[in-house]
Amino acid sequence: MSTKRLVREVHEQVNEAREKVSSLKLRRQEEGASRREKLRPAYFRKQLEKFKTSNAGKLS
Repeated sequence: MSTKRLVREVHEQVNEAREKVSSLKLRRQEEGASRREKLRPAYFRKQLEKFKTSNAGKLS
């Protein structure tokens, strides 16, 4: 096997690995955004409950 061919194959493998890492990173970011969107309504409900209970004590 010639050196040029070996170098070319290594470059191809490196590029494939970079593409795979890039796609995995993008997928993780999308999953994180999706998870945050799902948690958002629950967070706001909890904040609203806190607000209601703190104001209920002030009104009494």
